[in-house]
Amino acid sequence: MDLALRSVAYIMLALISIGLLLLFVGRLQEAGKQQYCDGYKQALQLSPDEQIPSECVKYLNDASQGTRNLMGTGDSVGQEIAANAAACWKLTGARGIADSRGCGILYVEKLDGNVSEAKVRQVLQSNGQEFKLNWKADIKEKSLVKIDYDADAKAVVIS
Repeated sequence: MDLALRSVAYIMLALISIGLLLLFVGRLQEAGKQQYCDGYKQALQLSPDEQIPSECVKYLNDASQGTRNLMGTGDSVGQEIAANAAACWKLTGARGIADSRGCGILYVEKLDGNVSEAKVRQVLQSNGQEFKLNWKADIKEKSLVKIDYDADAKAVVIS
């Protein structure tokens, strides 16, 4: 009887250990994939002609907004960028937030035409949005557009 009880205890301990090991390995895989995708994001900004792997899209986001794929004309993509910049300002600069932070990443998957700073500013002004905007982006098809709030400059940065 004592031997049977010990055997059951050892089997349960082994099963729990295997379960914890699998849980830990799964988390390591997830962390590794996120690191891979973060590195890929940096490489993609250096070489914007590269295609982003579909498994990385969910990792290329910040806390306030997720990564969104954009497709369309220069005007429609510009409107999306303007809307995201305005949302960023509303959540940060308009509230007097003292810390710089990321607001979101947009992935321009397909672009018919071009998106310029002037187009985005025009959309913002036509919607009554007045805030400082720092434009550092060269928006092309298959490129990432990062929207951040720079607390020191009190501006939304498009890069």
